[in-house]
Amino acid sequence: MRSLNNTLAASALAISMVTPTHAASDVTTLTDFDAALVGKTITLDTFDNNIAGALSITLDSGVIATKEGGDTGYYFDTSVHSGRDETATEGDGSDAPLTNTFTFDVPIFGFAAFFLRVRSLTASIDGGTTFYDINQQLGGNGSNNVAGCFGLVSPTAFNTVIFGNSTTSDLDGYSLDDLRFATGSGPVSAVPLPATLPLLLAVVAGFGALSRLKKRTV
Repeated sequence: MRSLNNTLAASALAISMVTPTHAASDVTTLTDFDAALVGKTITLDTFDNNIAGALSITLDSGVIATKEGGDTGYYFDTSVHSGRDETATEGDGSDAPLTNTFTFDVPIFGFAAFFLRVRSLTASIDGGTTFYDINQQLGGNGSNNVAGCFGLVSPTAFNTVIFGNSTTSDLDGYSLDDLRFATGSGPVSAVPLPATLPLLLAVVAGFGALSRLKKRTV
């Protein structure tokens, strides 16, 4: 019985490790994004109008994009051209800004965009200490450029998304398109659970059934 209890405890620990402990959940498909934000108002910025580079720019949707820290010289100004928002971040800030911050003029419950040339880019919300490695979330290995949809959904409204860098030695010049963000009120639907969770729950259920069977046969 002690062995069974130890196994159950280990299974519970495994579940806690794959179940998100942070307030926000990452999404990598628009299907998951839309499903989690049913009933919310979704604003789409397609970056149709070019915006000259500057330390801080206001996008067509009203979002303010601001680069901060490190080298904020004109070469890596935040700008919009050819239908994309373009900028860069660097972990030590020696040749590019440390961060690029999106500030929303109203509280939002989620954002998503299509990212291009992402290698070491991270995202966090409202100055939080949870950093999401966008490259890894999109299937990268930290050294290759990847592209795809990435976003964050939170049950608690937030006003900023801070893009940073996961390393101190890499300059990540990236771009994004089709920025979406959700406003409104009321609860946010759950983002689909990790694919491994149903298997772990099945393991725990199996051990529970085995324990009950042993009690009946003793």
